[in-house]
Amino acid sequence: MILIDTSSIIHRTLHSSIASAKPIEEDGKYLTSDFIGLAKYYFFQELFSIKQEHENNFGNLVLCLDESSNGYWRQDFYPPYKLQRRVSKADEENKINYDEVFVHFNALLDQISKNLPFKVVNVPKAEADDVILVLSREYSKFEKILIHSPDKDMIQAQKNTENVFQYSPLTKKWIVAENKHENMEVWLNEHICLGDAADGVPRVIDGTEFSESFLKFLFQEGHDLKNPMEFKANLDKKEKIRLIQKFNVYVLNRKGESTGIKDVYLKRRFGPSNLKKEISKAGSLDAWLDSHPMYRKHYNRNYTLVMEEGIPINIWNEITIRHKEAKTDYNLKEFEDYLKENNLTSILMNLPSVFKLNRELTAEDFDW
Repeated sequence: MILIDTSSIIHRTLHSSIASAKPIEEDGKYLTSDFIGLAKYYFFQELFSIKQEHENNFGNLVLCLDESSNGYWRQDFYPPYKLQRRVSKADEENKINYDEVFVHFNALLDQISKNLPFKVVNVPKAEADDVILVLSREYSKFEKILIHSPDKDMIQAQKNTENVFQYSPLTKKWIVAENKHENMEVWLNEHICLGDAADGVPRVIDGTEFSESFLKFLFQEGHDLKNPMEFKANLDKKEKIRLIQKFNVYVLNRKGESTGIKDVYLKRRFGPSNLKKEISKAGSLDAWLDSHPMYRKHYNRNYTLVMEEGIPINIWNEITIRHKEAKTDYNLKEFEDYLKENNLTSILMNLPSVFKLNRELTAEDFDW
């Protein structure tokens, strides 16, 4: 089984098509019609390339999608999740009219689901990561799995199995925990303890100590509180809101400019090497987590957010059901009509080597 991080392909093909087509701008946005046809072509081209390169070793493709129309389950569990998702610094990212783009790609994915022999799987409130992790765990017992994604979060799918592999189309390399760490356990500890800033998952140490400026402010307001736990335990909700709203000291960036983030919590440099040193100094991960009254609580929060074991059972089950029910019908006639309508007939040149008819041709194939 080949599990495709579909969103990753879409974003890569969008940027490649824009670079090639050089679309004009209207009202600060690229004209979608100038590049969307090329983006679709690149998308199909990559799918067919993956199929041709890996099918013999791993089997059929499964396109894994996000379904965020009603939010993600992680946002229900932890509201700040992806609240301030980092946006690319490149102006190009802000010039893409994603509302228009995804109308086209939703139609393309619907076409694949109905008429090509690829399974398409998405579940309400689940991310593509969830689909990949669940199907990897369920099917690696019986077959080899290829995860086609640059996302390092997927490394965890390789734990306790020799049947799961991951390939990054960005680096053109196979990804394993040992690429950056000595073993899977070290990678897992780092993955959970350091969170994921891009997705709004804090580090275990974040929010555990107040900044000097906020402690000074609290004292001036008549509160001799030392840490966030005392703040939460000794003040009512109304007073906490009043204090946060009144406090007007902000974190500064390297240029000395305000980031717009209030300087409430102590900011510490804390990366992989710091984590390793502190765990070693404490004697074990458990001992380090117990060294601060908030560390273990934050660790458990992050474990739910970033590890496959945190995926709710109802979503896990729905993913397996939808995969089993996903169609793999191959309707060449309807697919050809779609390609013609979208000026993508050159895609047909790839079909003979990619798809094989497993039945005899009939008069209907020739519109007789």
